Amino acid sequence: MVLLLLVSLLSTVSSSPIDCLLDNQECEVTADNLINFSLEVNTAEECLTICTDDDRCTAFTHFGKENSPFPHSCFLYTACRSRVPCTDCTTGSIQDDCTCSFNYSGTVGSSNTVDIIGSVTDELDCKRECSANEDCAIYTFYNSEDPSNHNVCILLSATGLQDPVSACDHCATGPATCRTGQQCQVAVFLKDGAAIKGPPLSIFVEESMSLIFLSNEKDCYANISILAIGGGGGYSYGEGGGSGYVETGAGVLKNNNRVVLTPGGAGQPSSVTVDDLHAGGGQVQVEAKQGGDGGSSGGNGYSGGGGQSTSGVGEPRGGENGEDGSDGDYRPGGRGSRLDLGQITLRDFELTPGAGGEHYVYTGDHWRGGGGGGVLVNGLAPEANEYNGQGYGGGAGDQMEANPGCVIIEV
Repeated sequence: MVLLLLVSLLSTVSSSPIDCLLDNQECEVTADNLINFSLEVNTAEECLTICTDDDRCTAFTHFGKENSPFPHSCFLYTACRSRVPCTDCTTGSIQDDCTCSFNYSGTVGSSNTVDIIGSVTDELDCKRECSANEDCAIYTFYNSEDPSNHNVCILLSATGLQDPVSACDHCATGPATCRTGQQCQVAVFLKDGAAIKGPPLSIFVEESMSLIFLSNEKDCYANISILAIGGGGGYSYGEGGGSGYVETGAGVLKNNNRVVLTPGGAGQPSSVTVDDLHAGGGQVQVEAKQGGDGGSSGGNGYSGGGGQSTSGVGEPRGGENGEDGSDGDYRPGGRGSRLDLGQITLRDFELTPGAGGEHYVYTGDHWRGGGGGGVLVNGLAPEANEYNGQGYGGGAGDQMEANPGCVIIEV
């Protein structure tokens, strides 16, 4: 039902000059801007229709059922330049009376700067300057209270906010046109309350991390690509552990979504979870299981662990590149997943198969299996000895601890 209302609302907006919709703010009532109000109006779509039927109306505020003191109400305005926060409400207006910015700024450099304009009265004028320049996609405006850049308007290209990104008390960054239900044009990620960057973003994680995605454009989203490698499986009684499984996936981030990245240690799964910061109840987007422990055979995994030989025949190395571990005459090797890393495409990371672990000669004729080979990321791998599988998620060999997994996201 919510999706149907959004689709209907977007359809109505596309045919109306009132094409800027924002939640949680209402038009401030002045002596001459309030046209009329209606009670028992259930949706923002109905309120928009009422507004478009009145030639004087350039903005509306719809109050939902949780609002007080105006539940299910629709207010019509001739103008909406001044706004105040509200609960369970949506305001629609023309673009000239609307900003969907937030209080963050990025580095200004030759790669993203279109123009710098001084003596700009307010943010709405800065937004209009950006809208009028075909090379401008977003802007940053510093108001009169900024200690260094009084009333300065910076026009920026579509490359987005550049590192380092930081919060600011007297500035605002927003898009030239506020859109509804489309990919976010201006967004940042917060880590421990501090901005780290906006899209595009690529992160490689070896330790758990939590990020919050932030944007003020209504119902906007960002697409996320995920790769997770589980921790390697353990060595057991002569058979090597399988390497951690490799899983990929995709998801969608919206405003106030929290992304929890959890790379697994030895013998642990790796996962990426997305939840709503306010609602909670995280949903796992991708989980990569840990490699199997050695036992009656080498452990199964992305690559299988080596088996065990008691007669000096077989040299039970760990498998690599998704293949099975080598068999011994006493225990067989573990099964590999047959996954082809070449089929996984990432923007900023290259994945290559790690070598399988060497067999360990316990006595002259008793050979223990090596761990299954894991994955190298841009040629990097955790430090391990020759009996473990090489790479992230490499399986354990010869009583060693398996290699940890990792997580990658690209937005």
